[in-house]
Formats: sequence, C-alpha cells, structure tokens
Amino acid sequence: MHLAQHGYVITTIVALFAVMGILTLPPVFLTVTADRSPTERRKIALQTTLAVAITLIVAFLVGTYILQLFRIDMSAFEVAGALVVANMA
Repeated sequence: MHLAQHGYVITTIVALFAVMGILTLPPVFLTVTADRSPTERRKIALQTTLAVAITLIVAFLVGTYILQLFRIDMSAFEVAGALVVANMA
C-alpha cells in the first residue's frame, strides 16, 4: 500500500469515528437498553452492528452508482457531507 493510500485509510477511519459518534454511543446504548437483560443487550448490539456493517458495505460498493443514477456530482455530495458534519458539531 502506498503512502497516499495510508493517508486515505486514516482519513476515512477518522471521518467514520466523527460522523458515527462511536465514542459517544455506548452510554446512549446502555441508557436505551437499561431495562433489558445482558443477553438481550448482546443480541440488540449484534443486530445493530450487522445492520450498520451491511449499510456501510452496500454504500461502499454501490454508492458511486447511486450518485450517478440520481445525477449527483461528487463535489456537491462532498459539500453536503461537510454541511452535515458541521451541523452535527
């Protein structure tokens, strides 16, 4: 893997952490599932993880085609994504 690819991978991982709120979600999950047993919590966590993983994989594999289908320019998508992240901050 070239140095430029390493930078892309690091940037992608940092962006996922920022957008998905990975560090802030465990307390939310524990609060929402406070009335559930540990077994039910594990099941809910697994189902949620699978749903998110499938969504991310599908977006990775067909995202460009979906944007082309709706004739959305990548630069416009980047601007919209930046606005969403800025709004979350």
